[in-house]
Order: sequence, then C-alpha cells, then structure tokens
Amino acid sequence: MLLAKYIHYRENDRNTGAVHRNHSDLELIKWYGRMKELIKNEAIPDDMALELIDADFPFDNAWAGIIKLNFDRRFKELLAFKEKEQKDLDFIYVTQK
Repeated sequence: MLLAKYIHYRENDRNTGAVHRNHSDLELIKWYGRMKELIKNEAIPDDMALELIDADFPFDNAWAGIIKLNFDRRFKELLAFKEKEQKDLDFIYVTQK
C-alpha cells in the first residue's frame, strides 16, 4: 500500500511530509500528487482523509515543516558556534557578517 510507503518515507527520508519531485520512487511521487489534488479540490473521501491525518500528511503546502527543519538545522549550528567560540558567555554574540 502506498500509504505505508509514504509513512516509511516520512519517518526515514523527509520528516516534513512533502515528497520531493526528485525522489527515486515515481509511484510515490504520483500518489502524493494525487492526494494533494484531492485535498485541493475537496474531493478526498473521509476514510482516506482520516488515514492521512493519522500519517501526519501535510494538508497545507508543507512549508511549516520545511521552515522548522531549516530552523532546527541552523539552531544546531548556532549552538555549536557558541560551544566552540563563546563558551564562557551567557549569551551568543553573532556579528552581522
């Protein structure tokens, strides 16, 4: 079932939930596109919608997950910078450069 494949993809490859168009599994890309089209046209059956909700499918455009992913990555970089460069300070001073 493609929903199981999607859940595996979300857990292991891209936790934002968006299936990237350059992903190697063309069948999964097409399924994701069909689901987004059904949602957009408000034509998705209730039972399928409930399954997608349980799978944490991004009903919007998944930008919130992508922004969070980028924020988390950059925040880890900031913490590593503080640990390396400003270990003795109670705050982080970052220049504009």
